[in-house]
Amino acid sequence: MLYDILIYYLAALPLVVWKGLYEGPKVFYFLTGSVPLIIFWIFRVLKYKKYFTFSKSDYFFLAWLFTLSVSSFIGIHPFESFLGGSYRQEGVIFFLALWLIGKTVELLDKDHKKLLTKSVGVVVLIECVVVIFQFFGGRLYFGHPLGTIGEANAVAGFLAIGSYFVFESFPKLLLLVPILTIFLAQSRSGILAIVPFLGNVKKTFLIVLIPAMVLFLYIFTIGKGVSPFENRPIIWKLAVNQISQKPILGYGAESGEFVFNQAFVKSGIPLSDLIVDRAHNLFLDVTMWSGIVGLILFFGFLYQTFVGLEINKKIALLSFLTYSMVQPLSIVHWILLIIIIKI
Repeated sequence: MLYDILIYYLAALPLVVWKGLYEGPKVFYFLTGSVPLIIFWIFRVLKYKKYFTFSKSDYFFLAWLFTLSVSSFIGIHPFESFLGGSYRQEGVIFFLALWLIGKTVELLDKDHKKLLTKSVGVVVLIECVVVIFQFFGGRLYFGHPLGTIGEANAVAGFLAIGSYFVFESFPKLLLLVPILTIFLAQSRSGILAIVPFLGNVKKTFLIVLIPAMVLFLYIFTIGKGVSPFENRPIIWKLAVNQISQKPILGYGAESGEFVFNQAFVKSGIPLSDLIVDRAHNLFLDVTMWSGIVGLILFFGFLYQTFVGLEINKKIALLSFLTYSMVQPLSIVHWILLIIIIKI
């Protein structure tokens, strides 16, 4: 019964929205659900003497988390770094809870893992339906559907990475549903992230899909604005400059908003009322939070994870990494990652 609750709790997370807010309610939902999970593990250890079993990837992740904690303690705002600040609220406690979720998923038996995979696949298809209705119903924000995630690229990234669960649980042709929905979201990042899965699509469909993707990327690239606040080369350059000032341990978790605000001011382009809290590149973010030491440990976590996965999970991890190289990660993307590598 407990594992059934965990499964539906995790699967439903992407659909959580409250009064027009997206990320905040999801993080609150996630962390609130982590409290009984902590109690479960304390009870399991104290009463049944069943302890954690650690893999090499766990050791690297925990070493990175320790480094992130040290960086946060000596960083620019320790309180916000530990509890989670800014828009995404992905502080030290968030990543600890994420790891704990992963260890609990490992405990599921084969049937429960199948149920979790199918439940997440159902939610991915529900998200597709929501996006399709928004698109054709004209419920758009600057011409883009937001789904239940709040940003078109984040929705497309979720659908791309989540395609793994659709492919594993349903007829293979249903993989076309998230692929086509990503086109409706008009997200270049989503298109790039779905590419690793194209080997699972019938060759007859690839004849149409690949030219359509190339055309899509071209049209939306030439029509894209050049705002410095969305220009990745500018953001990446500013991130590298800021990292070079504290290269060993970085600035602490959730330091991006403060760091980029300072960087844009120094560059003569003040953000004013705008917020840039991520480098739009996971490795730059990790380095900004926890320095080169943290980046090395995080690389070790990813490598040890990748080599231990079966082929379809490797494809899903590559999709996650492709997306993370050009877009900020929402909680929905982190949840998909931890389920994929632990299920």
